[in-house]
Amino acid sequence: FLNYAQAQHFASFLSRLAPMKLKTSQKLVSTDNHNNTAHIKHTLTADMVPLCRDDLIVVGKNSRSKLAGRLGLVLKVTSNICIVDASPKRTPTVETMDVQAETYYKNGGDKAFPILQTAERMIRWVVLDVEPCDPSQESEAYEGPQSGVAKYAMANALVARESDMGQ
Repeated sequence: FLNYAQAQHFASFLSRLAPMKLKTSQKLVSTDNHNNTAHIKHTLTADMVPLCRDDLIVVGKNSRSKLAGRLGLVLKVTSNICIVDASPKRTPTVETMDVQAETYYKNGGDKAFPILQTAERMIRWVVLDVEPCDPSQESEAYEGPQSGVAKYAMANALVARESDMGQ
């Protein structure tokens, strides 16, 4: 960049688009004592969060959220990281959490949110049909602990790869 202000402007633009940690440093290149001037080299370092949409991660236990120690799926990455619960459900609601870049790096970065599988290596599947193994449970639906119906049941599921659909 031609000057330091342009580099700062570009770095702030990038930090609005993606979560990152910015670090600035200065180095004295030369001084002129007769004119009382100094030539300083400025360095801006941008460390971007390595998470992408649809990455499967483990949320660190020290994250202080309901997802701590559980599997998470990165839903979207903007200036914050939105993570949705990918583990078997504990509650009927879907748990989500937003992580800011400062929180990500403060908790340990890659160590606190290790990537188990990247989106490129995962395969999308479509559920075509679900059939309970016990036909007597077919008509009953789980409506909470008061319904008297078991929350989980054995079932046969017919699935197909999304890439095979339409062929």
